[in-house]
Amino acid sequence: MLRLAKYLKPYLLLILIAIALLFVQANADLALPDYLSNIVNYGIQQGGVANAVPEAIRQSEMNRLAAFLSAEDKAAVLADYTLIDKSSADASTYLNQYPTLSTEPIYVLKDVDKAEITKLNPIMGKAWLVVSTLEQALADPAKAKASARCLALTCPPCRPARIFSPTWGNSHRRPWEK
Repeated sequence: MLRLAKYLKPYLLLILIAIALLFVQANADLALPDYLSNIVNYGIQQGGVANAVPEAIRQSEMNRLAAFLSAEDKAAVLADYTLIDKSSADASTYLNQYPTLSTEPIYVLKDVDKAEITKLNPIMGKAWLVVSTLEQALADPAKAKASARCLALTCPPCRPARIFSPTWGNSHRRPWEK
């Protein structure tokens, strides 16, 4: 083994680089499925939206969402947002970042931790779902009617299955039938 070491000595740097590159390749290969799942989950399924809690939202849109929140959920959501309008002290700092502020007041998310965002996600998500569904139904009533018919109204009626039970015997009658 020592005889081989003296032959490998001139190539020691190349061997170490090859080992380091193998380590990098293994990490990249193992990270690839995670990257692809994020692309599918957030990029395709959710349209690039990682969570339902926006950093800033127009006051009119917040009012739409609040209409579909319970009183305690509404209080929890509004506690984590600050209303900024043209006359606010912070308006000049937010105006470059949110140009809509020049025409309409906005709610800006306070500094909240991940636990609070995790708590707000299902609350805001349900409200967003209801609002977007209603907006789509108002935009195209015929399509909404067709979707409703497809989902609930045209299903064939379900027939109860025959009940065979050791306590009832093998009759085709159910206990409530005489």
